[in-house]
Amino acid sequence: MINKKKTLLVALLLLVAIGLNGCAKDAKEEGLVAKVNDEGITEEEYNMDLQIEKDLYKMESGGKELTEEDLENLKEKILTKLIIEKLIAQDASSKDIVVSKEEVKEELKGLSTPLGGEEKLDAFLQTNNIPKEYFTEQIKKGLLLIKHKDNFIKESDIDKKDAEKYYNENKDELVVIKARHILVDDEKKGKELLEKLKKGEDFGSLAKAESKDSVSAIKGGELGYFKKGSMIKEFDEAAFNLKVGEISPLVKTKFGYHIIEVEERKDTLEELNKDIINMLKDEDYEKYIQDLQSNAKIKKYLDLEKK
Repeated sequence: MINKKKTLLVALLLLVAIGLNGCAKDAKEEGLVAKVNDEGITEEEYNMDLQIEKDLYKMESGGKELTEEDLENLKEKILTKLIIEKLIAQDASSKDIVVSKEEVKEELKGLSTPLGGEEKLDAFLQTNNIPKEYFTEQIKKGLLLIKHKDNFIKESDIDKKDAEKYYNENKDELVVIKARHILVDDEKKGKELLEKLKKGEDFGSLAKAESKDSVSAIKGGELGYFKKGSMIKEFDEAAFNLKVGEISPLVKTKFGYHIIEVEERKDTLEELNKDIINMLKDEDYEKYIQDLQSNAKIKKYLDLEKK
């Protein structure tokens, strides 16, 4: 239960890192780690993010501490996140995009449900030294980020013609399949399972009972949709050479022996049109954020190599 909540918190805290410009070493006495268009980011919020991320790593790694290199990368990542959050908040304000108290309250309710209610959430936060005010602010930030992107996507003028052009230029890379697999340790076991499948035994049932990939096994081996290059090379090549409904021979990778079945394949413009439009809109949004960064006045006061 705690791991699940931690995962929710991570999702709220993390943003894709985008390169920053501007650097300074003055004004440290102001208690700031950076300024974005003359708005400050405090050491307090930076240090809180850093401590929570360090605690998360320690918990998820079984008590291990971050290496010096990983710690420096984490510090840079957190500073980047806070600067991008500030840029987005400023742009959202200029567009009258706001998050209401009611929306935050509703999100809090949804996040507390898996823990057994708000009291359980409060207890969890207290146990993990996370101030409720800080957690609530992270929720508000997360909702604002979603609203900001949704607003951009809604106003995007990318359409079917753009999707068709992109499809014609990138057909081979756009193929998407939905597949499931069974993973075992040795070749003998794999061959036994292949024989059972040939005799008509249910793939999903065998995956649940025999696959050592515990994440997909509980779903009958389901891996969902994925593009070329998403999986390890040997698996990828075997899967994309299968027809829909076809089951592979044993595929050996560093993880063991796989039996793969392709359930669906999407490779036509009609099938991929919506996915392509969404992808192009996402790319446009990333460029928009980069433009915000390029046009912003950003000063960093944090010496990441010495702090």
